[in-house]
Amino acid sequence: MGVVYFYGGLAKLNSDWLNAIPLKDWLRMKSDLPLIGWLFAKEGTAWFMSYGGLALDLSIAFLLLFRKTRLFALGGALFFHLSNTLIFNIGIFPWLSLGLTALFFPPDLPRRWVAWLRGRFRPIDRWAARWDARVADAPDASSWHDTDQFKPYILAALVLLAGFHLTYPLRHHLLKGPVAWTEEGHRFSWRMMLRWKSGHGHFVIVDPATGQRETIQPSKFLSKKQKQKLFTHPDMILQFAHYLRDMRCDQGVEDVQVFANIKAQLNGRAYQPFVDPEVDLAAQEWSAWKETSWIIPLMEVEKEEKDSNPENE
Repeated sequence: MGVVYFYGGLAKLNSDWLNAIPLKDWLRMKSDLPLIGWLFAKEGTAWFMSYGGLALDLSIAFLLLFRKTRLFALGGALFFHLSNTLIFNIGIFPWLSLGLTALFFPPDLPRRWVAWLRGRFRPIDRWAARWDARVADAPDASSWHDTDQFKPYILAALVLLAGFHLTYPLRHHLLKGPVAWTEEGHRFSWRMMLRWKSGHGHFVIVDPATGQRETIQPSKFLSKKQKQKLFTHPDMILQFAHYLRDMRCDQGVEDVQVFANIKAQLNGRAYQPFVDPEVDLAAQEWSAWKETSWIIPLMEVEKEEKDSNPENE
């Protein structure tokens, strides 16, 4: 969890986030919410949330390690995650993060809570009595737990696990281009809520034997949410191109070519070509470890004022 928080803070050290982008656009879209919408309409709120989130991510893991600051850090985490849940529709992540943040507290904390509640709430007292009975009947595991023969293996496994989590999120630094645009190395890098993207386009299936061309609109095959994700994620674009290739092969047309004509925008910039329209995607393969040559590099252009939604990121 320390990696999740701290690396999330490191990822926020980019020009867009330090200029309160994309929070400015997201909060503007929430300005019609009852009671609190007026607050989101103020630009200062976006700046406060941008730098507040940055400071919390960079410091909270260290504050949680010390008993004197742990409760204050937990309060900050509660405010941060519950605010995200209230404002943005980002699923289970805030609740999962709050649950895992409890790992920073002593492992006997739940038992101490139950001990305090016993005698004060009868349902808790009955539940605790049943739990004590189950623990008393459980087999004794100390016969192997207290020996030293497993400690080297456990230590080696923990070192490998920690090493993986410390290095794997940084792999995108070995690849060219901003990860928010190329998406290469984005997964498991804890780059959360840093970009909003949208795109549009179509695919073209070409039969080299006859020269016949067919334009494909993905909306005929995909749900609304799938289509929103498709145009901004190169791996999904390639997956859909392979789907079209395989579909034609099943119909008896072999060696078809699939091209994509797609434009996308990042954090309010103007739409620009996202995929090289001259590359046959049917012949390409995806790799999580090397750069994708058919992604057109991001051109730095002026950002535009557009309606946006964090669900589309």
